[in-house]
Amino acid sequence: MFTPTQRLLRLAYLGCAVGLLAFSFAFAEAPSPERSPTLALVGARILTQTDAGAITGTVLIHDGKIVAVGPAVAAPSDATRIDVTGFVITPGLIDARSTLWLQAAAAKESAGDAGLDVLDGIDPNDEDWKEVIRQGVTTVYVQPANSGIFGGRGAVLRVGPAETVEEIVVKASAAAQAALGTAVASAPAGQTAFAGFGRRGGGPPLPDPVQPPLSPTAINNSVIRYSHYVTLKQAFDAVKQYDSEWKKYDEPAKSAAGEKPPTPPARMKRDATKEFLRKVLKGELPLRLEAHRDDDVRNALRLADEYHLKVVLEGLSDPGFAAESLAKHQVRMVLGPFVEFEDVPIYRKDRPADWPKTVLTPDTRWALGTFSGQPRGSRLLRVHAAAAVARGIDPDRVLRAMTRDAAEILGVGDRLGVIAEGKQADLVVFAGNPTDPSVPVRLVVSGGKVLVDNKVQSAPEPGSATAVRLPNKLPKKYTLRTRRFLTEDGKYQPATVLIENGRIGGFDTALKISDDVPTFDLGTAVLTPGLVAGHSQLGLEALIDDPAEADAGQVRAIDAFDPQHRAVRELVAGGFTSALFAPGSVNVVAGSATGVRLGTAAPHLGGAGVKFVLTANSRGVARATPAADSTTDDPIVNAFRGRMRSGPQRYPGSLAGQVELIEQVLSGKSPESELYLPTRVRQQIQTERHLHVAAVLEQKEVAFFEAHTRAEVSAALQLIDRFKLRGVLVGPEEIKPFVNELKRLNVGMIAAPTHVADYDPQVQELGEAAAAGVPVAFGSAPAQEMRIAAAMAVNAGMSREAAWRGLTTTAARLSGMPSQAGRIVVGAPADFAIWGGSPLDVRSRPLCVVVDGKVVSSIP
Repeated sequence: MFTPTQRLLRLAYLGCAVGLLAFSFAFAEAPSPERSPTLALVGARILTQTDAGAITGTVLIHDGKIVAVGPAVAAPSDATRIDVTGFVITPGLIDARSTLWLQAAAAKESAGDAGLDVLDGIDPNDEDWKEVIRQGVTTVYVQPANSGIFGGRGAVLRVGPAETVEEIVVKASAAAQAALGTAVASAPAGQTAFAGFGRRGGGPPLPDPVQPPLSPTAINNSVIRYSHYVTLKQAFDAVKQYDSEWKKYDEPAKSAAGEKPPTPPARMKRDATKEFLRKVLKGELPLRLEAHRDDDVRNALRLADEYHLKVVLEGLSDPGFAAESLAKHQVRMVLGPFVEFEDVPIYRKDRPADWPKTVLTPDTRWALGTFSGQPRGSRLLRVHAAAAVARGIDPDRVLRAMTRDAAEILGVGDRLGVIAEGKQADLVVFAGNPTDPSVPVRLVVSGGKVLVDNKVQSAPEPGSATAVRLPNKLPKKYTLRTRRFLTEDGKYQPATVLIENGRIGGFDTALKISDDVPTFDLGTAVLTPGLVAGHSQLGLEALIDDPAEADAGQVRAIDAFDPQHRAVRELVAGGFTSALFAPGSVNVVAGSATGVRLGTAAPHLGGAGVKFVLTANSRGVARATPAADSTTDDPIVNAFRGRMRSGPQRYPGSLAGQVELIEQVLSGKSPESELYLPTRVRQQIQTERHLHVAAVLEQKEVAFFEAHTRAEVSAALQLIDRFKLRGVLVGPEEIKPFVNELKRLNVGMIAAPTHVADYDPQVQELGEAAAAGVPVAFGSAPAQEMRIAAAMAVNAGMSREAAWRGLTTTAARLSGMPSQAGRIVVGAPADFAIWGGSPLDVRSRPLCVVVDGKVVSSIP
């Protein structure tokens, strides 16, 4: 018999063994020296990023270097040969602004005197790199946060396994980092994230960085923002003075006798920070300078001119007329993020619609960065690349911004960024176009070693679409012809569609139309039904959440629907014409959700179901009571837009309590209320609740269960099973343990949007569940994020057909909408979209969106 301690040790050993086994499957090691010291990648289309352009041939790798590349390269007989015919090879991708490898606290740290070295906040044992390298990112640049005027020095790091900081450093002290016009926040003395780490060489802890005592609101004041420029100017003046004092002691004497330079007096001490900044002043290292507004950009350029600095600008959210000066200076830039994920700084979210085309010229050299506050955020670099293409930037330039240009801007162009003889063997093999994030990675080679080996099939790109413009005013009867109609099973086929009086009058591959009906030829543009958002609050959460009672079964989301709300208009512009409009997540019994059509004066699609919430959002919520200082005239604004104060916490405060409350409601009992209501009002509310609950119990309507964790999902499935409900899970994070139960109960899922902090297994399990026959839809997000979630699911293994249905027919079915939603069928409303490419390709945009046969959105 084993003691408890021995049993724990055996379990720990077993866990390590299983973990190592799983790691070996996900990350295949490079061919061992015993097998062959040479690796040959044969038959792919090679995007060299050199003047040679794209070629089809072989890349030969030996001892971590590229030894040959070209169409006629012959692999040695003893080489390990990998046939990648039909695939695409690029240099390893580079995230030019990342927080990978940084400790969570260190990623937020900055300074005011350039005294921080980002390497002192690196954790080489962090395993987020595994998530990043699976998407083809092999190199990142990290630096202190830009919350201080003069933060410190950044570094270029490799992505891969390591035991020490030195193993991941590509280039230390790669740039000095500063900011103009961004928020400045002082760190309390002794509480800086870097102070606790100490020097990597084992020296004493770093001194606390000194920061100007300015508040974060200072960025709204132009005078204060100008003071940032003055502060940087003073810093460089001090470095200039320091340089002049030490110059005569550093330079060798120029006399014929060759005498040694003089010895500095004992009072003079070397300053490590100023020594570093001397290199910046001499142009040996760049100054990474963040600036967003017109005046800050002009001040940055003035600083560069006055001190002859090699400046790399980042941010540039709204440079205004300073864009002309940027073009004249030919300033190098790091741009991003291109997707507004939840960790994007607020000052980046209000960019002009044509950003960043205003700051890019044909000669501009720029790099792409994710700018994510999450280390794993670098895995979404290709998502940002796709969004950049969707904004009108040439795909080849975007790829160059992640490879060659990024390497040169970071000062590592002599080793990385291109596929050429003598360069480091950092390569990625893609199953299709690398700027399409739905395309999976086949191989990742880092330093000559194969770190990722996925057995995936190549997916040739279908080609670009014809630019199409429908007239803004269409006749009551007209015909569309296209060579690429996207069918329900995800295939392309020619089609002719007749639209008459706002409805589909005919649909066939060879529909005969009389000559007097106007016909619009879409060419190779992709015609699809309008997309369906499986679950959304449409930006109206404040109006459909009532925190007073956990049982808000009387709430009807449709009562708050605003067809002109910004979120609704953005969904329509994004190609969505239907949505499940659901209450928020504050209440356990959230209320009734309704299917709505978007972009039309007749939005109501009928009752869809009741939403129940088992997540932490609805546990122990503090009751809200009107604040005493609510002075606005609009009671809705007072009640729902933040002018509230918290009252006592309400029941339930646990998952068990949530389940108990839902059981009471589904059993026909009316939970006790602590609110005083007139008898007649109370009766009306109870009648409304009972009507919806009865429809759910009879399976006429859907029971939507928002559940994230394993315990929450398990509780939801038990309720669905006990009451024989037509159930749908919203946003589950753990799926794999429940696949068989989901199939047995015929329960579908509405997937949550992609978050920067997500782990790969979440989306991989989504694909596995879909492959096992569990219906999956996408929702709960803006249009772009729903499409990103679908693209990442395809990247992780979900079939394109299942992902496409998850944005159309499956989403409509799971949401309880009429069978016509998400389809183009005779008699249905003429709701459709015309795309520049596949909706699963984030690079494509809806060129035109039509609702009721009328154009409601188009790209100018």
